[in-house]
Amino acid sequence: MQGFIRLMSGRSLLAKPYSPKEVFQICQEWLDHNVLLLGPSAQTWAIFRNLTEKYHLVGSATSDALIAAFAVEHRARLATNDTDFARFKELRTLNPL
Repeated sequence: MQGFIRLMSGRSLLAKPYSPKEVFQICQEWLDHNVLLLGPSAQTWAIFRNLTEKYHLVGSATSDALIAAFAVEHRARLATNDTDFARFKELRTLNPL
């Protein structure tokens, strides 16, 4: 959620970004619909390392690897329209748009 808050409240993607109150309200709506917040574990670290090394990721691409690691660990499907996640063959995705 932190990434969503960062992107939706900044000017890098949106000409008129959401206010902090608006963006947190959106996040709260997700939480109200059984969204599970995941925390890191030793297994997350192992999957993250494997994905980063397997796909030769560096810099900002490692952020995608961490997100993918959480989803892979929990056998979750990642809702995203970011096509960069297609590189992870281990990851199940869903384009919400």
